[in-house]
Amino acid sequence: ANFGSANSLRKLQAEVDLNTDSANYRNTMLSYTNSKRNLNVIMGQSADKEYRVIENISLSEELKYEELQGDMIANNTSINIAKLNVRNANYQTEIAKSTLAPSISGYANYSYLDTENEANFLQAQQVAGPNVGVRMSWSIFNGGANKIQLQNASLQWQQQQASLQSTELTLEKELQNTYSQYLNNKQQLSIEQRNLGTYQLNYDKTSEDFKLGLVDAADVRSAQLNLSSAKNRINNLTYSVKQSEIRLLELSGRLKLESE
Repeated sequence: ANFGSANSLRKLQAEVDLNTDSANYRNTMLSYTNSKRNLNVIMGQSADKEYRVIENISLSEELKYEELQGDMIANNTSINIAKLNVRNANYQTEIAKSTLAPSISGYANYSYLDTENEANFLQAQQVAGPNVGVRMSWSIFNGGANKIQLQNASLQWQQQQASLQSTELTLEKELQNTYSQYLNNKQQLSIEQRNLGTYQLNYDKTSEDFKLGLVDAADVRSAQLNLSSAKNRINNLTYSVKQSEIRLLELSGRLKLESE
């Protein structure tokens, strides 16, 4: 009777575990399906469009911080736009300065003059030769407006310089934070991958011991959950490492090159 009661208890526990696993599986598949629909909409496609998701994620070789930093300074879009704004503001300042300077123009021509005295037809004069000169002029009435224009242009240049510095500092901070997270995720992934073999051996041994009656079903369940959790951690960490890689490549301006 006791043996039958024990078996009934194990059967009930197994059914509970099966129902729990089934519910978790259904919820996971629902989340997976909804995520595919959301991705389709983001890409401008029909929500029900089917496609195959590649399960194996390939990780790049370890990225070097110094190389990423140099590429970011040279290629990052936000930095390049900020530099272009500074350059344009500098041009506007030079244009505004030019309005305060005198306007200088030169001229050159060749003239010929022929005159004759009517009272004495024998008296005549002829003059021929080049005529060269320089004209200089100032704008008297627009002086105040030109000074205001120069002040505004100088202020705009200062603002663009500050914006460039702020952009560089912000991106440098984000690069450092992302790279630190990238290294930490890679280290954690390496640890979990080494531990996976241990979890697998523990599950295999516990299953064998259960068949021999040496352990209870609860021990097998515990080993099974530990193995499943280890695999999930590896999947999540692999995804996190890849996310960090993509963000680092984006910050450094190398994302397009890497994808090609």
